Amino acid sequence: MKYRIIGKSELNLKPFLPLIISMMILLMVNSCKKDDPDEGGWKTANSGCVTASCHGNPALKKDITVTGKTIESIPLYVDSAAYVNTQHKGQLCTACHTDIVVKSGAHGPSTKVFGGWARFSKTSGTKALATPDSTRNYSTAASTSCTTCHAEQYNENSAHIKIPRLREASIRDFGNHKVGEAYEDNNCSRCHATCATCHFRSEITPKVAFYGDLLAQSNWDGVQTSGDNYNNTVWADATEWRMDWTKNVSSHEFRTKADLNASNDVCRSCHIGFYRPPVQGFAMRNGTVDSMYATGIKRHPQYQELSMGTAHKTTTCGTCHGESLHNQVSIAGGPECVNCHAAQGANHPSVNHMNLKDGVKIKCISCHTSHRASDFNGSGQSNWINPEVTSHNEIGPVVVKYSELLNWYPHYMTKSVNCTALCHFDGNRVGAHVIGAESIPASPKIPYAIPIRPGETDE
Repeated sequence: MKYRIIGKSELNLKPFLPLIISMMILLMVNSCKKDDPDEGGWKTANSGCVTASCHGNPALKKDITVTGKTIESIPLYVDSAAYVNTQHKGQLCTACHTDIVVKSGAHGPSTKVFGGWARFSKTSGTKALATPDSTRNYSTAASTSCTTCHAEQYNENSAHIKIPRLREASIRDFGNHKVGEAYEDNNCSRCHATCATCHFRSEITPKVAFYGDLLAQSNWDGVQTSGDNYNNTVWADATEWRMDWTKNVSSHEFRTKADLNASNDVCRSCHIGFYRPPVQGFAMRNGTVDSMYATGIKRHPQYQELSMGTAHKTTTCGTCHGESLHNQVSIAGGPECVNCHAAQGANHPSVNHMNLKDGVKIKCISCHTSHRASDFNGSGQSNWINPEVTSHNEIGPVVVKYSELLNWYPHYMTKSVNCTALCHFDGNRVGAHVIGAESIPASPKIPYAIPIRPGETDE
């Protein structure tokens, strides 16, 4: 028998290419399956995760160590009987824990990112946690995988995913003045949120027992007059709450929209702080450094503001913010007062304040809030002309944080308005004409002139 060697020019594999490619893909899939077996049914059922030797073991825990010393433990037991009564009972563990890869019946450590649970547990020097872990204040892929099912509620630019100022965190030079904060990972990231921060049911506790004393008017005013250590008390401690997510590992319960709207407890964990004495702040306005004295702010005191005010003090955060929360990308993108107070917006004697008469617009909260610098002790400004709005003169509240003048949306709300103290005083920075001591009660029947812009006459 004779054999003939086929040359290159005679070999034609084109008709067989589809078959060859299919065989290669099949080999690759089989190869992956060998390295990543579905042992225990972890891809098709949760039973492989909650076996007696793994997350079904009540004694299973992870120890957090620093320099060889165990300082904290995280329970890893999941009660399958409790889990089947939760909102996610039909979900696989790996549907949320997307970074879990099982090999030989076990999985390696999940990727951990520092922060997300208010001021809980120890800090970390970096956002990417080192090994061994140094804190249990961290989140995993499960905290951010919610978008797989809840895409409509997810907005990567949401203020609660990462606040706008944190995105561009830096210390800047305004003339010869340094303003802003570096927002280091081991500080601000302790609190700034993932979906799980609010929705995963956690145990919320105050750092100190005297936290409620800050809501006494005498203490609030004392701190605003004398500073953080008024009456020999470290009031900063009264503004720290902790969210302990490890208390809920066994059941994996989640807070629903109804839960969050029913109480301010979750919001309070982060939105806490107080007013400080007026300090000098700086801002850039049309390329020029602007400066004035305004209320100093410690942290984020919206909860205390709301509790101290005379209006809306029993209102839950969700009443106003419930619909806009997920998609609100900045403090300017929240609810408007006229969403609920439409009648007042149309008939209020100061309606011209809101309708750009003479090119001026005044926000409701410029007038219907209290206890900022000019109306508390007269030593600074409560309102300014917002430099970020260039189409018209917008007058709104101003405060100082880290030497920077900032637009503020105060929640210290009142019905009555003290016009003289807020804007119409000698030395105001909004161009308002000076008037005598006068207040506008909560009445829609009293006519009142609008403020004027700098350089104009009151005619």
